[in-house]
Amino acid sequence: MDNFNRFLSQHRIANREISRYIGAPDNAFNKIINEMSVPSVATIIRYVHAAEQIIGENKISIYSKILIDNEIEKAVSILNQISDADITELIKENKEFFKSLDFYFSTTQSKKVDPFTIEERDIYAEIKEMLDHE
Repeated sequence: MDNFNRFLSQHRIANREISRYIGAPDNAFNKIINEMSVPSVATIIRYVHAAEQIIGENKISIYSKILIDNEIEKAVSILNQISDADITELIKENKEFFKSLDFYFSTTQSKKVDPFTIEERDIYAEIKEMLDHE
């Protein structure tokens, strides 16, 4: 929702205005931004629809701006290169990106339901070892 909040700010739409537009209390969007409440998918769609109505921008354009950030774009770019690239060179060229993955692997390791498979953890361990030996 941070990307959507930035999008609204860029278009000078106050949080109060977007909340009112969907018929919610003035502070509803602020509660979401401050993580005091978790929006349902339907609520997010209502906010995007409201933004579309207020600024006249296509919903698809809004979704792409709020859902695709630089980190996701970088990941997709690397994924598109994996099958054709020398993996060692790919890792060297994108060292900071691969190092940043450590956050996801380390914070999810202690969870009861691990979102990563054993194979994914093993592959990341190999990548991390390659990064450590440079």
